[in-house]
Amino acid sequence: MANTGMVELGEVQLATFLAEKTFTGQPSFQNGLPSLIAFPFGCNTANCLIRYEGELSVDAVTNWFATTILSLPRILYYSKESLLQSFVGKSSPHKVKVIFFSETGERAAPFVRQAALNYWPYAAFAFVLWREEESSFWWNVFGVESAPAIVFLKEHGVKPIVYHGPANNSWFVDIMEQNKHQELPQLRSVTSMELGCDARGYSHAGSETAIWYCLILAGRSSPELNKMRATLRRIQEALSTVDNDQPSSLAAVALKEKRLTFTWLDGEAQQIIKWISQIIEDGDSRELPFFDDEDRPNQRHKKRAVSNQDCPPSITDTEPKDAYQIPLSDSDFE
Repeated sequence: MANTGMVELGEVQLATFLAEKTFTGQPSFQNGLPSLIAFPFGCNTANCLIRYEGELSVDAVTNWFATTILSLPRILYYSKESLLQSFVGKSSPHKVKVIFFSETGERAAPFVRQAALNYWPYAAFAFVLWREEESSFWWNVFGVESAPAIVFLKEHGVKPIVYHGPANNSWFVDIMEQNKHQELPQLRSVTSMELGCDARGYSHAGSETAIWYCLILAGRSSPELNKMRATLRRIQEALSTVDNDQPSSLAAVALKEKRLTFTWLDGEAQQIIKWISQIIEDGDSRELPFFDDEDRPNQRHKKRAVSNQDCPPSITDTEPKDAYQIPLSDSDFE
């Protein structure tokens, strides 16, 4: 994320360059020593460096670094009462919900916030403060036994995936890659190429594959669509569990070889019917219909303006109702 270093006052020329200047032009560290400074990306002079002026605790410095210097999104805490309604219920339905359980109330580490930024098109993130008196509730809802823990909550009817124990950067990125998609992923502009459902791309099996299949379930958002999604998941699971010593259907072989993908889309919100009709009529598949909900057909040849909903929340955003940030620790031992 960043390079770090230390400058001794004996390095007079460099220390003078990094110091503040008094009204007489003399170098000075007005907030005392040690003094923390950072050069943001693209800053190569003392005119654009940023000085830290807060408490010298690990929590406070880390939060300043992740928020001010790296511009990483916040991950908010939710209570037992608000998590399901305000976070799970209001997050985009195509996103996997990633829920961290913390027993100390620490703020998200920079590598977690970096992952929240990188995987924002696929997942929504939240923190929960673990309380022993609420442990039976979390066990019954998600199967969480203790903290720290990470829960991946996918579509309705799919059992939550729970990882217990502390996380590090490489391990967390690995499990994010494993779990960033729903069991039956939605076909969207950011997923079509990866799923092998983009006519401009290649099969999920690789660029050498000549023939592959993408089975798309399309319908209006409704209980009926949810039932069909569950049916498609069961078909996918049944095909994926065929034993090697059993006669395999062509579909099972194609799925095992990653030449068959199951996916779904909201035909009403994504205007799929109109787009497919247009492609069939003019034979032009360069602009596929798997755009996000915010896109509309009349914007086909225009660059869509980016709304605030497209971006992760920053430190300047108003905190959602029923969500909060744990206050910064006054010392490293709290």
